[in-house]
Amino acid sequence: MDFDLGTVVTLRLEDGLFPSLERHFDHCRSASSSPSLVVERGDALDAGTRVMPGGFFSEGRYAIERDGCLYQISPGKILCQGNARDDTFESHVLKPVLLRTLAPKGWGMMHAAAASIGRSIVVFPGASGTGKTSLLLELLLRGADFVAGNNVLVGKCGEIVAYPRPIILEERHFRLYPELLELAFATGAERREQRRRLSRLEIGRSIGGSNPLSRMIRHYCNLAYFRLSRRCQDLFPDAPIITGGKASDVFLLIRKKGSPKIVRSESERVALLSSPPSSPSTLHVHANLSHLAGLHFPSREQMVAVFRGFADDVRCHEIHVGENVTRRELSEIADGIEARMS
Repeated sequence: MDFDLGTVVTLRLEDGLFPSLERHFDHCRSASSSPSLVVERGDALDAGTRVMPGGFFSEGRYAIERDGCLYQISPGKILCQGNARDDTFESHVLKPVLLRTLAPKGWGMMHAAAASIGRSIVVFPGASGTGKTSLLLELLLRGADFVAGNNVLVGKCGEIVAYPRPIILEERHFRLYPELLELAFATGAERREQRRRLSRLEIGRSIGGSNPLSRMIRHYCNLAYFRLSRRCQDLFPDAPIITGGKASDVFLLIRKKGSPKIVRSESERVALLSSPPSSPSTLHVHANLSHLAGLHFPSREQMVAVFRGFADDVRCHEIHVGENVTRRELSEIADGIEARMS
């Protein structure tokens, strides 16, 4: 089954290998005779020389073992041997390999959300926990169109392609936006159960002290924490999905004490402070194994150069947000963003 990420990358997934990825990528389905990257089951050839726990290499290919599955990576192909898990594969294998596929074309992947306001596409890069999803939800509830929830492919002159991932909802999003319960859960029983979990978490946060009983109660309450994946079309069925275009503005989210505010920024700063889609440790493993196998992997400097080429042709801003942003503050930030679009 083939999926087009714009005109930049065509991904071919063996049918049934990663069912949740197939569902998330469904609106990118296409028919291609020359995919950029093929992912399929198969018995890996000799994994090669072990150079680290779960890491092997030989000439022209390398292999990574994660959660009982061996992924053999060579130019244009990923071979999966074992019981592959969608989330492990995507985080630890697919995204880093896509970075290597994108780099020769002058493209990269940025850890960012994106929305379309009117006719303007705005991109929100930021580290985990800076409020990308919360701000995206605020804009979608106001009528913005969905572009991307967590990752965006970026090229020169502000060009973007959405990476088709669902919106990841955590308990804090339901506290900020209680109306999400109606959108995310189909039945009243499900909504009541989630309200009980949220209530339990609130009780846990209210309990102080370090005695054994307090610790035990907090631990029990924290077990109610949850993360949910929901496609935008399931939460907002009337919101069009924009798969790409040219960004007009970038709003870099940064944690800073004080009241939230929007300030002007520069493309160099946006490029330096934006992140690629996987953790530094995961990228480090792929970079080292690629080097040993004689394969190219983009350096951090090359990724920053791609981000700079993207940001050079858009208006650059920063959003300074505190640790516990409120809905009122998110509303004020959204007002500021919309004012800059008009």
